[in-house]
Amino acid sequence: MKTLSYSEKFCWIVLSLFSFGLGAKYFLFLIVLFVLRFKLTYRDISLVKERLSSFIYSPVSGVVSNVSCSDDFYDLNITLFPVIGDMVLSPGKFFVCSSSALNLHPGQLKLTLGKNNKLDLVSIGVTPFLKNKPPVTNLLENDIINEDSVITQSLFGGTLNLKFSKEYNLRIKQGDIIWCSRSIIAGR
Repeated sequence: MKTLSYSEKFCWIVLSLFSFGLGAKYFLFLIVLFVLRFKLTYRDISLVKERLSSFIYSPVSGVVSNVSCSDDFYDLNITLFPVIGDMVLSPGKFFVCSSSALNLHPGQLKLTLGKNNKLDLVSIGVTPFLKNKPPVTNLLENDIINEDSVITQSLFGGTLNLKFSKEYNLRIKQGDIIWCSRSIIAGR
């Protein structure tokens, strides 16, 4: 089941209260938008389970602002959408290798995730838009997180840095719009 972030809950409540003042047809339009929001974020899981594990899904909704690569890994920067992109979910089934909330960079969350106890690592760095509200997580080392598990929340957007091995084939480019848990970032 999809969860709503705090800012999205606030936005839906304000819009629904505002629509009451405008009339019933605006309220019906808002209900249609709300249903479409959940229909558009649904991921088809008709693929075989082994096939699903070979993908890295987008942990956020946003725009790919920078794609760079070195000899060993890809480095992506994703600008989060302000209201619907502020929930950071797991990009697949992983275990937590390390978590450094506020240790290296104040106001930033950095996680390193592994897959199947191999050296198949994915690094996620979250920098929130609101600098005085740093992202927090309750994940500890060796925790196992499944697809669509909430990692953290970045109120009103921010930037996500995603690094992963070149063993994966990159499937997106700079300027692409990606949707949380729906867009495939890389695969084998």
